[in-house]
Amino acid sequence: MRLCLFLCRTIAAVAIFASPFPSNAAKSELTFVPLPLESAEKTIATWRPIIDYLNAELPFKISILYIDKYKEIQKAHSEGKIDLALYGPLPYVEVRTRAPHLEPFLVFHDASGSSTYRCALLAQSKETWEYLRKGKMPLRVALTQPQSTCGFLSTDYLLQQEGQTLRHAKYRYLGRHDAVGEAVVGGEFPLGGLTEAFGKRYETLGAIVVKTTDPIPGFALVANTKTVVREQIESIQTTIMNAPSPIRERWGNYRFGASLITDDHYENFRKLVRLVLSSGEIPQENND
Repeated sequence: MRLCLFLCRTIAAVAIFASPFPSNAAKSELTFVPLPLESAEKTIATWRPIIDYLNAELPFKISILYIDKYKEIQKAHSEGKIDLALYGPLPYVEVRTRAPHLEPFLVFHDASGSSTYRCALLAQSKETWEYLRKGKMPLRVALTQPQSTCGFLSTDYLLQQEGQTLRHAKYRYLGRHDAVGEAVVGGEFPLGGLTEAFGKRYETLGAIVVKTTDPIPGFALVANTKTVVREQIESIQTTIMNAPSPIRERWGNYRFGASLITDDHYENFRKLVRLVLSSGEIPQENND
């Protein structure tokens, strides 16, 4: 496992991965893993002000661990080697089926104040999209990761609406949303699947968002209830939701507020998952 470790205070990695599922006593330090949407440096820079604020306000500490593969995050979280993680809907729904002790408890809002977001198709240009949707050029698609909500799952769902499918196309997993955007803008791929928010960043460089999904649950904090006690979960909820605006201004894309979420909020999204998976499991390897 390739891990890039950034801790709010220096501790040995072995301490993090030792003794999964301790007693029900509250831990003095929790380990949090954010979504690998960008590089380790950018991701940690985004989350550090949030974690610093929580550490100043809470009676326990939270440290940040960066893991660049969704599967590794899911495995470590379900096994109790990490305590808190940020998930998109697909990786959460996947891991929940085998780890019901993982519980979503807080969802972040977008700039409009919504607790949902959309996945999107980003085309190199409007003309390129017209050629692709009419079958006049080969369909090659840049994707994030197999377990990414806006990866194969949502991209195939959107292509099916145009009478096409990723299962008959060439695709490559590039890992991160920014890598997908850069590959489309750079001409490496004519089409990419990513979040709408990331896609809009690349419209200033000539690319265009051509399709989006309906709203799906936003990025949510999920706790391992075998290693995090209820009082700690509630403290994190309250502290983030009540953070003053001047504090939140330094929280990047997570500055727009947050609200409570439960597993019940994912029922409609599970229908989308079942629709796409009715044609087969999500491929784990590139075919391009």
